[in-house]
Amino acid sequence: MKFEIEQTDYFRLLQQIVAEIKTTRVLLARNISHTTNQLYWNIGKYLSDKKINEGHGKSVVERLAVDLRIEFPEYSFTPRYLWEMKRFFETYHLADPKLKQAVSVLPWGHNILLMQKIKNPIATLFYARKH
Repeated sequence: MKFEIEQTDYFRLLQQIVAEIKTTRVLLARNISHTTNQLYWNIGKYLSDKKINEGHGKSVVERLAVDLRIEFPEYSFTPRYLWEMKRFFETYHLADPKLKQAVSVLPWGHNILLMQKIKNPIATLFYARKH
């Protein structure tokens, strides 16, 4: 038994499924960004809590980067990224909850750019919401 549907019904069905897939892809990307940022936030908090800084903690961060890359070769755990994670935590841990929420779903590269280029929390929130 062969089942046929009208061509217009088929294209409507196709459009609905394509829209669903696109929506889900956006949600997945946001969830991945949020979860990754939460990981980076936590790593930054660990480094901040230990009072590790570029003067006294440089060798610790370099060793952490090597050991983390051995354990997790699929991640970009470089000393520079570990310092960025610490800066991410220290930049936003006392920030307004709206700002924290806005940056939590941004891709990591966007957060690095915001931290490098914009020092004003209101401007950061503006640009974070534009994404």
